[in-house]
Amino acid sequence: MNAKKAFYRWVQITLIKPLLSKTSGAQKLFQQLAVPIEEAKVRIWFHAASVGELEALTPIIFEHSKHVKFEIVITIFSESAQDSLKHLVDSLQFSEAKVIAFGFSPWEGEWLTALRLGKPKLFVTVKYEAWPDLWMSLHELTIPLMIVATSPRSSLLWAKRICAWLGAPLPKMILLTNTEADAITLQSWFNHAEVQCAGEPRWDQVRAKMAKQNLRSLGVVSWAKALPKPWGVLGSLWPEDLKVWRSTLSGVDGTLWFVPHKVETSAVVKFRNELERAGFLVFLSSEAGENEIRLGERLEKKCVLVDEMGILFDLYRVADWAFIGGGFGPATVHSTIEPAIFGIPIAVGPKGCAKFSEISVLAGNGQLTIVDSPRSLKTWYQTQRLSDPERRAGWKMSLVNQYGATSRVVSESLRQIEYLQDEKKI
Repeated sequence: MNAKKAFYRWVQITLIKPLLSKTSGAQKLFQQLAVPIEEAKVRIWFHAASVGELEALTPIIFEHSKHVKFEIVITIFSESAQDSLKHLVDSLQFSEAKVIAFGFSPWEGEWLTALRLGKPKLFVTVKYEAWPDLWMSLHELTIPLMIVATSPRSSLLWAKRICAWLGAPLPKMILLTNTEADAITLQSWFNHAEVQCAGEPRWDQVRAKMAKQNLRSLGVVSWAKALPKPWGVLGSLWPEDLKVWRSTLSGVDGTLWFVPHKVETSAVVKFRNELERAGFLVFLSSEAGENEIRLGERLEKKCVLVDEMGILFDLYRVADWAFIGGGFGPATVHSTIEPAIFGIPIAVGPKGCAKFSEISVLAGNGQLTIVDSPRSLKTWYQTQRLSDPERRAGWKMSLVNQYGATSRVVSESLRQIEYLQDEKKI
């Protein structure tokens, strides 16, 4: 083995892992991976860094799970994705393909051992997930690397540079991008790679959710139907987002639905106190029962504070406009695809907008506005929050081109596997 590579792996496992790794799930994963591959089966390894990346991979995994010839491995890096991973695996238990291993990924330096045990024929990850040891291990074992929704971020360049410094060739790479512009950039970075624009699979996942509506959402909406229109939904809201809204709240009309990012009791109490100080009559969604809201002669501004999980998507369905939180918060702006698919006008704060290709798509067609201050938020609210049915229909039609990425990604993965079979490599 190359001395530099061996030293790099030793440093990662011996010195870095004890300092940074909080998870010990990799050993359990190694045991699962040791299960022999069934005859005539093909094993695919899916890996996501955190919950957002796992969400992007989910429709891809579901499509592969419909093929009986596959065995599936699913790993995550961040603890934030644990619950989502468990839910995903539970939902796959009756699929044609079998999930033979899942859990936390190997640490950097352990990839060669894990891949030798697992023997995948294709490794699929998402966006800008890049680890030098993973890449050089894939090359050593001649396993192609497919990156879905690849974004030209610095992590990819750094992994390439480190591999070059270690004297490690890159694996075969299939980079599937969301936009043609990203494809051009990535082809210039990785001239040996197969690069093509396939689109963002999350559009397909959200579109599939439109056909479903849970009973709790229906009950809450029915309970609140007496509240005045228009309805505006402030989704995935952080306290920092609410601060930016303070100067606009005095001039709102209709009903606002506040959906905090965190619905723990302490967080909800703080939101409620803030809204009552702003002069709102506050209803809690958890109070929704069989009886509808009766307003009588109440003249206060009305709002619903959503103190439960699982109904935000269906609120976008009945909303007249939406503000998506996170863009002024400590993390990054949350999903804009869910409200966009219903054709309503959207505003977001600036933080993290450059990370998401859908934001540039929605801003380009006029459906989404990035606001960077209380003043620009107030301007948006006064001029853009309402839109006529014709404009909303136009926004919906403009999104048609965003659908179908999942089938394009799956077709490409099947093509790669068929190529390997033709080459008698599996």
